[in-house]
Amino acid sequence: MMNISSALLIVFLRGTVSYYIGSLLQRSAVLNVSKYASQGEINERHRSLSLIFHPDRQTDPELKETATKEFLEIQKAYQGLDFA
Repeated sequence: MMNISSALLIVFLRGTVSYYIGSLLQRSAVLNVSKYASQGEINERHRSLSLIFHPDRQTDPELKETATKEFLEIQKAYQGLDFA
């Protein structure tokens, strides 16, 4: 079951995530980290968002579809920010 903060995050990201493809600043915005964030901060934020939006953690089919889209955007942003 999804809690309220996760649902609010989905609503926020649903409207804005499509604009965050391309530059470092845009990718850091998807993960909600500073453009000066350390690799550890980026890894931590990626892990926490991945756990929230992972499709296997959703039981409602409607939320699962939305979570899948958000999860893929999070993965794409993380790959662009991954320095290692």
